[in-house]
Amino acid sequence: MRRTIVVAASGLAPLALVLAACSGNGPASTGGASAGGTADSGSGGGGTITVAASDDTNIQELFQQTLIPDFQAANPGTTVKLTYDLHGTNDQANFAKLAAAAQQNRDPAMD
Repeated sequence: MRRTIVVAASGLAPLALVLAACSGNGPASTGGASAGGTADSGSGGGGTITVAASDDTNIQELFQQTLIPDFQAANPGTTVKLTYDLHGTNDQANFAKLAAAAQQNRDPAMD
């Protein structure tokens, strides 16, 4: 089963927490959270995580060159897609879209 998790991150601390949470904690952590925030019965064997983040160019490079490759190496079968908003020019619109999707319990399709 393919899972997609959407994350809004503004800076490194939220991303680090999300990636750590998604990495699981051994064989017992086989479930995951869907975009609506409810646990699903997935196999825990991968999927796609879409990270929507905004910051400066150096942070974008950190995501692309270090954080995402390290996370994917530690979690085989998991793909991380980065949607990056340079300098936060679209932050307000992106957060409004995420909030509306969460209220309606649906996937915000932040690709």
